Amino acid sequence: MTGNSENLTRERSFPFYLFQLWENQKTGRLKVNTGSYEQQFCLVKGELTPITRYFPEKDFLDWLQETHRLEPPLRFNHQLIGAENINSLMAILIEQGFLPSREALELSRDFLVARLIDHFSLPGLRFSFEEEEFSEEDILIKGVFVPDLILQGFRKLGQIEVFSRLLPSEKQLIIRQVPAYFRKLSLKAPELYIWKLLQTPKTFKALLEQSWLGPAETKKTLLALTCLKLIQYSPNPET
Repeated sequence: MTGNSENLTRERSFPFYLFQLWENQKTGRLKVNTGSYEQQFCLVKGELTPITRYFPEKDFLDWLQETHRLEPPLRFNHQLIGAENINSLMAILIEQGFLPSREALELSRDFLVARLIDHFSLPGLRFSFEEEEFSEEDILIKGVFVPDLILQGFRKLGQIEVFSRLLPSEKQLIIRQVPAYFRKLSLKAPELYIWKLLQTPKTFKALLEQSWLGPAETKKTLLALTCLKLIQYSPNPET
């Protein structure tokens, strides 16, 4: 059953809103529009999940070839296409031995992750969320833990200008937080390094001066930690 459409706030960036959907355990469709085309991603209790009725099989096949999981040309057995017991492209790939079943299912999830994080830094991105329930039969494989997906997205960012307004001022203190999901996160060396530097609250200026990652990488890592609510900023201290 489909619920009322919910417009996303424009006050924060796309990954910040994605985290909000996860935090609120939303189930439904996240629609992302770049201006020239629209894509949609399904969430089940906040986790990015492949759902059969909305899964873009043609795009999935293109991605498999672009990422060299499959090498073209693919010679399909056309007797299988349209057969009564073959109802998806994935079934054909598995039936003809192009992919083992477990790998095919896991790749469906990897494909959605790669597709979603491509949108993280796009300017002028429009998005909306519509609540909708899915049956167990609709779910191809268990969904992705969205906080780790967000970390992946920030790590791959080349430019952070679109997020600059979300950084603190030089005099603001940065304070660590330890949410209940902290131990579930797959933090890597840069995130752990900045996390350790903030054992004692520091101003943004002091952190940039102390960090050995350099200003750009420090800012990018700080944004990831901020998005996941692992740090918060205090008001500017009185001078």
